Amino acid sequence: MLLVSLSAGSQKRAGSRGIALFAVVLALVFLGITLLLQPATGSISGVVTDAESGAPVSDAEVRLFQRVEGARRPAQGQVTLVRTDAHGRYRFDRVAPGDYGIQAIHENKASHSRLHDYAKALITRQGSSTSVDLKLADARTLKVVVLSEDTGEPVPHATVQLQWNGSVDSRGTDAHGVAVIPGLSQQELLISAKAPGFQVVEAVQSLSDPLTDVEFKLPAGGSIEGKIVDEKGQPLAGVRVVARPGFSPVQYDVATSDQEGNFRLNNVPRSRTMEVVSLLENYQELTQSFALNGAKHRQLELVLKPRASGGDVEVTVVDAEGRPIAGAEIENPGARFTMSRMATTNGEGRATVVDMNVPPHPRKPELTIRAERFAPSVVKVDPSDEGPAKVTVTLEKGHTFKGRIVNDAGEPIPGARIYVSLGNRGGASGLATTFSVDQDGRFSATTLVPASTMSISARGYTEIRQRKMLLDQEEEQTIVMDGTGHYRAVIFDGDTKKPVPRFSARLTFATTPPPEGVNRSSGMPAELARGKVINDDSGRLFLEDLPNNSAFDLLIEADGYEPLRRSSIITSRDESDVHIELQPVDRSSLVDVAGVLLDQNKQPLKGVDIHLIGTDPQLVAQDPRNADIDFQTIRMDSATDRPACKYARGVVTDHHGSFHFLQVSNRLNLQLVYWGNETPATRVRDLEKKPAAQLGRLVVFAPAAVTVTGKIDLEKYPRPERILVQAASDHQIHTSEIDRKDRSTFSVSRIAAGELKVMLYGEVVPRHANGQTFGASPLLATKTITASSGETIAVNFD
Repeated sequence: MLLVSLSAGSQKRAGSRGIALFAVVLALVFLGITLLLQPATGSISGVVTDAESGAPVSDAEVRLFQRVEGARRPAQGQVTLVRTDAHGRYRFDRVAPGDYGIQAIHENKASHSRLHDYAKALITRQGSSTSVDLKLADARTLKVVVLSEDTGEPVPHATVQLQWNGSVDSRGTDAHGVAVIPGLSQQELLISAKAPGFQVVEAVQSLSDPLTDVEFKLPAGGSIEGKIVDEKGQPLAGVRVVARPGFSPVQYDVATSDQEGNFRLNNVPRSRTMEVVSLLENYQELTQSFALNGAKHRQLELVLKPRASGGDVEVTVVDAEGRPIAGAEIENPGARFTMSRMATTNGEGRATVVDMNVPPHPRKPELTIRAERFAPSVVKVDPSDEGPAKVTVTLEKGHTFKGRIVNDAGEPIPGARIYVSLGNRGGASGLATTFSVDQDGRFSATTLVPASTMSISARGYTEIRQRKMLLDQEEEQTIVMDGTGHYRAVIFDGDTKKPVPRFSARLTFATTPPPEGVNRSSGMPAELARGKVINDDSGRLFLEDLPNNSAFDLLIEADGYEPLRRSSIITSRDESDVHIELQPVDRSSLVDVAGVLLDQNKQPLKGVDIHLIGTDPQLVAQDPRNADIDFQTIRMDSATDRPACKYARGVVTDHHGSFHFLQVSNRLNLQLVYWGNETPATRVRDLEKKPAAQLGRLVVFAPAAVTVTGKIDLEKYPRPERILVQAASDHQIHTSEIDRKDRSTFSVSRIAAGELKVMLYGEVVPRHANGQTFGASPLLATKTITASSGETIAVNFD
C-alpha cells in the first residue's frame, strides 16, 4: 500500500484534482450512454454493370435517397451522389438507419426503366452493411431548346429542371440554348425552363421515345421585391411566399421572407396578373392579385392578419350503445395539411383539440372522426365563450368490403390504387379514403358508410370510376380492369393535302353525350390536358395511355390554320389512322385589336386584366347561350374548352392603359372582357362589326364599380349567413359573408352597373339521409334593384 502524506495546501489541491477527475469520469459515462443510445450508421456498396455485356461500368453516377413507402418521389435535397471506380464499384459510408432507394446512370443508360423504379436498401438501427448491384440498360434522353419568345433567339445559361424527378436532374443550356438530359425512364415529367429576365415556363412531357425534343419560348419576365408585416407594421420572418397564375398549381417562384420581412420573387410575367400567396403558421393565408403592368420590377407590401381561433373542444367518441371508443383519430383541418390539429381519444373515448382552425365558410370549426371498424363522421362545433366546447360524437358501425383487382387474363394488378368516395361528404377535409392492393391484388375495408363508391386506377389500365360497392359480403369480389386505348390520326393541310408538320393537340372532356356503349371521358395525362406540341414531318398524331372506349373532345391548333375542334373522338386499340384536315386562315380576315382602357375621368387604368374572346358565329346562332363565356372560365384560362370559343388571349394593361392583340379573325364574334382590383368585370361585345382601322385604336371607358350596402332585421331573419349579388347582364355573382360580430349590416362592392338581384341566405342546414350528410343554405329573401355606374345603393331586408 502506498501512503501519501499531504499538507493542508496539498489536500486542497488534491481535492480540486479529485473533483475534476470525478467530473471527467462522469462526462465519459454520460458520453458512453449517449453513444449507446444513438443509432449506428451503416454502408451501402455494390457494382454497376452493363445489362447486355455484363462488363463493369466506370464513372457511373449512383444516387441514394431516403425512401418513404407510398411517397411519389424523393424530396428535393435528399439525394446523395457518388461515382463508380474503374471496376464499376461504388460505396456510400456513414448512412443513417432507414429505407433507401438507389439508381445508377451513365451516359444514356440507367438502372431504372419506369417512374419510381429503383433498387432498395435497408440500414438497421444497429448499423449494417448492405450490398446492392445495379445493371444499366438503354434509357430515354430529353433534349430541350430554350428560345426568347420576343426574338426567337436561343437563351444561353437558362436552367432546365425536371421537377418530378428530384433536384439532381437539372441542366443549364449551352450557347445555342440547348440542354440535354440523358438516363431518364419512360415516364411523364413536369419540365420547367427559366432564365434571368424571363418568365418561367412549364410543360408536361411524356418520354415514350428514345429521344424526346421539347422547345420552350420564354416571355419577358420580371421580379417582385416585397415586404411582409403584421397588423402593427412589424416585419414577419419565415413567411412562405408563392407567385403563381390564378387557379393553377403552377408556380412562377417561391421565396421566404427574411428577418426584416423582405422577399424577392423572380421569373414572374410582366404582362399577366398573378396571385401572390403568403403562408405563415398562426396567420391567415393571404392571396393577393398583382401585376407588373409591363415593368421589370415592382414593390409589394403585404399585411398578414392573425389566424382566427375556434377555441378548444373536448370530444367524447362513443359507439351506438354509448360505449367509449379508444384510439379514435380526430382531425380539425387547416388551410394546409401541416396546419391541421390532430388528437386521439384515450381509453375513456375522450380527447381535446386545442386552438381549432376556423374555415372561411360556414365559419364553424369542423372535426373529422375516424376509428377502426367504424364509419367516419364529420361534425361542426359551436365555439364556446365559457371554456372548451363539449361535443359527443356517436360513430356507427362501419360496413365492410373485400375485393381483388385483376386484368382480363385473371392476373392480379399489384400497382392498383382504390379511391373510396364515402357517402358522407359533409366535411371540408372530406371522408374519402385511399387503399393500396397487395401483391395478389387484394384489399379490404372495414370503415365504409352506406352508398360508398370506388374509383380504381393503375398504370396501363382504364380507370374504373364511381362504381357502387356491394357492402358486407362474405365472398371476395373480383374486379376486372380493361387495358388502355389510344387515338391515331394524321393532320393534313385542307388545300394542299400535304401533312402539317407542327401543331399542338389538346384533349378536353367530351361536351356532347357519347354514343351508346362508349364511356364518358375521365382521366387523361396532364400533358394532353395542357396541350402537346407535335413535331412530325408526316403529320402523325398518336395519343396513348388513354382510357379505352372513351369519348373526348380534341383541339388542334397550328400556325396559319383555323383552330379545329373534333367532338367525341373515341379511343380504341385500332391501328388505323383518322384523316384530319386543317383549313388555312384567310389572311384577309386578320386584324389587330388594340387600344386604351380609361376610367370615367379619362385617366388610364393600368394593371387591369383584359381578354379578347372569339366565338364561332354558327355555334352561337345554333345556341345563343354560347355567345358569352363565363368570367370564371376566362379567369382560369379555360375559355377554349368551350366548343364555341375559337380564340382566347389575355394581357394586363400597362401604365398607359394600353392593350394589344395581333392577327385575330374578324369572322369570329369578338368581345373584350376585363376586370381589375377596382374595376368591375365588364364586357364589350360586337367588336367584329367595327372597321379594321377602328379596331386598332379602340378607346374603352370602364364603368365605375357599384357598392350595395344594407341592413338586416334580425328579428325577422335571426341567422343570416351571406349576401349574393347577381348582375343580370352577364350573370356574374358577387358574394359577401356577413360579419358575425354585427349580423345586422352588410356591404358588397366591385359590382357592375345595371339590374342587380340581391339575395339573402341563412346558415347552412345539415340534412342526413342513407348515411350521407348534405348541407344547404336556405334562401331567405330576394330583392331586385337597378344601379348606375359608381353608385352606392342601399338595400334593406326588413
